[in-house]
Amino acid sequence: MRLPALALLTGLTLLDACGGDTATPSGGNNNTTGPMSASLNGTGWTASTASAVAASNLIVISGSRLTTPNYTLSFTLSNIGGTGVYALGVGVNMFGGYVVASSSAGGWSTPQSGAAGEINIATLTAARIAGTFTFTATAQSGTTGNLVATNGAFDVPITGTLAALPANAGNKVTATIGGAAFNAAAATGLVNSGSSPSFSIAALNLDRNMSIALANVAAAGTYALSAVGPVRSIQVSGVPGNAAATWGSQLAGGSGSVTITTFSASRVIGTFTGTLVPLAGGATGNLAIAGTFDMGRP
Repeated sequence: MRLPALALLTGLTLLDACGGDTATPSGGNNNTTGPMSASLNGTGWTASTASAVAASNLIVISGSRLTTPNYTLSFTLSNIGGTGVYALGVGVNMFGGYVVASSSAGGWSTPQSGAAGEINIATLTAARIAGTFTFTATAQSGTTGNLVATNGAFDVPITGTLAALPANAGNKVTATIGGAAFNAAAATGLVNSGSSPSFSIAALNLDRNMSIALANVAAAGTYALSAVGPVRSIQVSGVPGNAAATWGSQLAGGSGSVTITTFSASRVIGTFTGTLVPLAGGATGNLAIAGTFDMGRP
């Protein structure tokens, strides 16, 4: 099956992924000179005001400076259950978030690439959030050039209610596809139960769409990909310059498997690997794929 266009799925997510190493902050504000600071396109910037507001599964961290360099940064983070490294450039149903920035010169936002940067949450309590960040944000309409943030750090109080993260909140899909890294900016998982159980994933970013469809699956285990019943497949579409190029495991020469390690009422977690063959849209050559998924169940 063909995945929906990026605009459709990101529309569901308002526009990867808890994990990584836990960091320990160095000092009360990670050695910054203010509550939020960074190098923005090579120029030092320190916010004159900064804050964080928590509500439901969201934390919004903002820092602003009115004098030159007069940038405002706003991080919208979703499904942050604890300390760790989270992707920037993902939608609100993923683990991670996105950045919107502005100044007198214009506005920028992190693209839905799944890999526009990262935020490392070193401290997270009901009253305080601290950590570091890097990102590259692209220009919005009327603005030119990227906004590159390096050496970013923050240490700000939290207002609002930082609720416990539901067990089924957040999604993450990462892979290596044809030797290139893939981190989903948006992803959904679907479990059908009953007499014909199945599990499927739709994941995408600006460059590629990926789908996994598994028939007759209702428990943990390793499932070989097959074009005959029960049909189980992996499909990928999109390469730079050709969004229609499509590969799949369904034809002769295609192979692989999906291993589900957790199949619970709240989450489906596992790994996948395969060799995909050209299906349509001018795709050429076989495509090796291997990756992981961690999907919340609605």
